[in-house]
Amino acid sequence: MQNNKYYIWAAGTYGRRLINFLRDNAPNLKVIAFIDNDPKKQGTIYQNLPVISWEEVKPNIPRAKIIISLSLPTQVRDFLLDSGYLENIDFFSEFAFIPRYFWATEKKIVTPNVLIFTNNSCVCDCDGCYAYIPYVKKPFVCSMESFKNTADLMFKHFDKCLNINIVGGETLLNKNVADLCVYLRTSHAEKFGTINIATSGLIIPSDEEMKKFALAKTELSLSDYTKIDKKAAKMLPLLIEKCKEFGVHYYRDRQCDREVWFDLGNPYEININDPEELKLRFNKCFKTVTSCLDGKLFGCFMQHWRWLATGISEPHGDDSFDLNQDVTDQSREALYKILSYQPALGYHTGCAHCGGTFTPYLYKTS
Repeated sequence: MQNNKYYIWAAGTYGRRLINFLRDNAPNLKVIAFIDNDPKKQGTIYQNLPVISWEEVKPNIPRAKIIISLSLPTQVRDFLLDSGYLENIDFFSEFAFIPRYFWATEKKIVTPNVLIFTNNSCVCDCDGCYAYIPYVKKPFVCSMESFKNTADLMFKHFDKCLNINIVGGETLLNKNVADLCVYLRTSHAEKFGTINIATSGLIIPSDEEMKKFALAKTELSLSDYTKIDKKAAKMLPLLIEKCKEFGVHYYRDRQCDREVWFDLGNPYEININDPEELKLRFNKCFKTVTSCLDGKLFGCFMQHWRWLATGISEPHGDDSFDLNQDVTDQSREALYKILSYQPALGYHTGCAHCGGTFTPYLYKTS
């Protein structure tokens, strides 16, 4: 982690967030360029850095390192592993790099991305929903008081956070979300970079909500189902026009047009019992984000969703972290281990329930 020269793989939304965060918070770290497989991007300048191909980078590895800055880094990660490079030595996912770098250099608790849950209801009916909504026994909707408490407890323990991702079910079903964004920006602005809201695009916020999103500098991540759903094809353009009208930044998550989806399996079933197999599954997982709700932080947001939906898979001690506890050297060490994906067991107990595979796309609307 003492190496100071890095490439960022992917000149896109995640890369933009990452370079801006590193420039503000890690001035001694030098990013040489962006790597991107898109020939249209190669040879251009993005965020004041050149965009180059992998072929141009290879001669400099391992003298310089790679940070993969994608929402799903698995494909690039597998390519680099197959090419003989070592994970967390020659290359890192953004999600592993940030907590490890800042802990190694400054002993700071810094996380790239944390989810705040808003509800577990939706306007869609996806068989492969990673929020396990088809299995929900007790729907919940977070109150503004709960939101504030979660945010305050998070930043009692975090020194910095790159991105706060506010999610549902369908996030915009919770009418407190716009007020939460304003609260985060006015109360904890010095502690984080961006606020992102994930939405299906099937709900149009009110003018008042849009004003609050603009005030809080909120980004909307619009799941793009337009090629496979008629309602989405009608509603998403309307939401985009409203974003432009109110100056709310947005981007379209086009992964939804791909014909794959996560099959996490039946949350009540145990798929794997053997500890060695669980370690292998954990190591292969893309492990992108932790999550928070009501004073509890989980190392795996999907395990958190499973627990909320079913009440099963109660976490092992280092699967989750009690944000209500006092800040001590011991608590910071424990939180760092969770944020950097280093559980004592070598896996999360929720890995036993996770299907962890890709299957044909199962999206449909209700």
